[in-house]
This record gives sequence, C-alpha cells and structure tokens, in this order.
Amino acid sequence: MTQLLEGKKSEVVNVTVTEEMVKDYLKAIGADSESLYIPVTMPFIFWHKLDTPWLHNVGTLVHGEQSFVTHQPLAIGQTYQCQVRVNRARTKGSMQFLEHVLEVKSDEQLICESISTIIVMGGK
Repeated sequence: MTQLLEGKKSEVVNVTVTEEMVKDYLKAIGADSESLYIPVTMPFIFWHKLDTPWLHNVGTLVHGEQSFVTHQPLAIGQTYQCQVRVNRARTKGSMQFLEHVLEVKSDEQLICESISTIIVMGGK
C-alpha cells in the first residue's frame, strides 16, 4: 500500500512572498527581522497552503529529516507555483516513511525544493 503513494501530487497553488510573511518567518525562527532576507528554509511554510489528502486522518504524523535545495533565491513580491509530491514511500513495522518534495517554481522554472520525510505512526 505504501508504494501506491509514490508519485501522489497536490494541486499547484500560487504563493506570493510578502514582506510581512518574511518578517513573520524571521521572527518565528528567532532571526533578525530588521535585515530583511529570505532564509533558504522559508519554503517549508508554503506547505500550509497545500492540501495533501494522503495525509488526512492517517494517524500521528512526525516530521523527520529535512533538506533544502536552492536554484535561485526567493524574492519579495514574487508569486510562485508550489506543489508537493511523494517522492519515496516505505514501511517499517507500523510506521510509514514518506519522503515529500515541495517544488517552488516561477514560470515553469524550478526555483527551490524542500525535501521532508513525514513519518506516519500507526495509522490505518
């Protein structure tokens, strides 16, 4: 059943990076929000805009490993097309390990990726 999740994708959602969003993120991670810069980790918050139905009502979710690949820096005022997909799925005992890749694009050009492993504990 786990392998059936590989390749699942969310709908593409537009996310506009605003100055307020950047300041809020910098404050949340304890960084200086006066020097307005966009950390490479910021795309992770774009997950909140995406619907991942394969994670609905599946049990307890634990965030595992995470990494980021930046091809170009994000820019304030720019709107990006975001989509998450299950890149790899495996089961170990009663746990499922789902590697997700969040792609952030601008006009079909890949800007950055956030790679996260979500562990489903127990579940259906």
